[in-house]
Amino acid sequence: MKKSEAYINLFKEYSHVFKCPVCGAVPKTEGRVFSCQNGHSIDFSAKGTINLCYPHKKPQVLYSRKLFESRKSAYESGFFDELIAEVSRLASDFGSNTVTADIGCGEGSFLRRVIEKNGSARIGTDISPDAIQFAASGDFARIMWLTSDLASLPFAANSIDCILSILSPSNYSEFKRVLKKDSAIIKIIPGSEYLKEFRSIFQNSPDARYDNSDTLALFRNALGNCESSEILYRFDTNEALTEKLFEMTPLSQNKNFEDHPGLRDIGNITAHFVLLYFRQ
Repeated sequence: MKKSEAYINLFKEYSHVFKCPVCGAVPKTEGRVFSCQNGHSIDFSAKGTINLCYPHKKPQVLYSRKLFESRKSAYESGFFDELIAEVSRLASDFGSNTVTADIGCGEGSFLRRVIEKNGSARIGTDISPDAIQFAASGDFARIMWLTSDLASLPFAANSIDCILSILSPSNYSEFKRVLKKDSAIIKIIPGSEYLKEFRSIFQNSPDARYDNSDTLALFRNALGNCESSEILYRFDTNEALTEKLFEMTPLSQNKNFEDHPGLRDIGNITAHFVLLYFRQ
């Protein structure tokens, strides 16, 4: 069986999780077409992915392939391993027969590694079609890759057991709509010292910090009580890896690695994350 066909078969297996993005009806997958009883239909791509933004919003080209490749290299280096281990531990509470959605999955590197550890993840979605195509280009994994709009997720009400939101924007009203009664949200935001070595150079301040107070307030105001913890460590690097870490972050926008000689002298880089865990 071709890899694209295997991906499409997953959509058939989990058709009850989705809704038609046009009218909200229950969809079905036949051949290479996702359709509903009201005559709305969307074709799968050659790689077995699908655009479920249609027709509300044109998918956005937010980041370059270079960024996706750099982020993939950063994951392969082990930079995010401690974070992955903690998220995997929490996600494993839902077992292997549940539905987990990584919303804002980018090129899919995080989701692939969580799956490798606990087998529970099923759906990776992002607003960027280029990111989703990149995600599907790797070896086959039991993940449905799709493009969707955070403002109108293509999931049925009460269909998702666990939502992952990893260094990505969130829409808490949509999250609450699609979550089952016994479910969870795992959200990761940058800690104040995340990549502080880069910030120190760009902001010309040895104590440059990231302000996450607004994001924390939004989460708590929308969801109420939650568990929170911090993950903080320093990761040894070299010039090649530092360049990849630089290229994967929005901090690099409108900047060239070569224009900042101080980047080459960085010996280790700070990984600092705040983990927010909401369970209902």
